[in-house]
Amino acid sequence: MMGIASLITAMAPAVGPSLGGLIVNNFGWRMIFIALLPGCLAGAVLSPVSGRFLDRFGAQRPILFGNVCIIGALFCFSVFSGSLAAVPAIIFYLFFALGQGFSVGNSMTNGLSHLAPEKNPDGNAVINTLQQLAGAVGTSVVSTIVASAQAASSDMAAATREGSSYAFYFLAALSVFMILCSVGAFVSARQIHRENSGCAQTQ
Repeated sequence: MMGIASLITAMAPAVGPSLGGLIVNNFGWRMIFIALLPGCLAGAVLSPVSGRFLDRFGAQRPILFGNVCIIGALFCFSVFSGSLAAVPAIIFYLFFALGQGFSVGNSMTNGLSHLAPEKNPDGNAVINTLQQLAGAVGTSVVSTIVASAQAASSDMAAATREGSSYAFYFLAALSVFMILCSVGAFVSARQIHRENSGCAQTQ
């Protein structure tokens, strides 16, 4: 679960170069603030509240719901990046921020809950390290994809749109891998719980 939390967190800084370049290319740099503000506010408000969903419904529902929101937003960015309008950009990023708010904190909390209390500081250190590493790698890869498309064309605007589309497809594929890891982690945890319950009953 710690690796999943880091994978989710890595997508936020990785989305930045692609989405920022796309918005500047289509609408100008002032539109960046307008397009990202609703999603940033939603993420800031939801982050402390999403823990209540964890307490009420368990970890599986909010985390998988957040993963689905992220996948949907990234695929929408991928498909519509060539003709992205302002309102869809705001809506897509709003869903991306919604997915981040439901997934990141709850994934970290759920991951740490499987550790012994004395190992929680080590778990926090691992998560923080993986977040920094994954964010740096994700940003570098996405920036390289966009820059490669720009270097291969003399039309900078068209190349930026094409490179951003490729970058979003890469992140969308990564998000599919993320939700598969999430499902696998929950299935594995459920099997371990059943085995432990069976052992307890036989004793």
